[in-house]
Amino acid sequence: MNLASRLLILGTTILVLAACARREEDPAEDAGAGADAAPAAGAAPAPREKVVADVHARITLSPAANAELKAKGDQVLVEAIFAGDPTPEASGQANELGLIELGRTSQPMSGAGDVAFDKSAIDNSRLPLIIGQPQLILNVRSQQGLIVCPMYWESVEVASRQTVEVSCRLPSEAAAD
Repeated sequence: MNLASRLLILGTTILVLAACARREEDPAEDAGAGADAAPAAGAAPAPREKVVADVHARITLSPAANAELKAKGDQVLVEAIFAGDPTPEASGQANELGLIELGRTSQPMSGAGDVAFDKSAIDNSRLPLIIGQPQLILNVRSQQGLIVCPMYWESVEVASRQTVEVSCRLPSEAAAD
């Protein structure tokens, strides 16, 4: 598969994911869910504090993907995008996925292994621009496009509770499924 085909597949995948992206629920809707949580008449529910935390990920490679990366001298790139759904006032600042970016960072890896993203990658001054909790999108790929990996998308709050697992393999292995 040539580079143009891979880029077309990647672009299509991003568009599909953007169209299917789960939206963070409005915390005001969730606040009154329990009988004890009902606010006093006329009082707005207190917004939940936005969780900003370190995130750890474990990237695994199938044996064939590991061998191919080593044979071609390629490396794994792990990109973390921190973002959130825009408030109505900030909707004009949304990126190509319709999100407000809070930070973006990437780390190269020589192969499989663990990677950590520090909470300092999140620009706290942009938190008021989003509704709900900050989200983490992990995009794992190789420089030469030799591997396919599922995209990870979850709230920072959930992602920070455990090590995020992303398993990668060769496109030929994925096509065999």
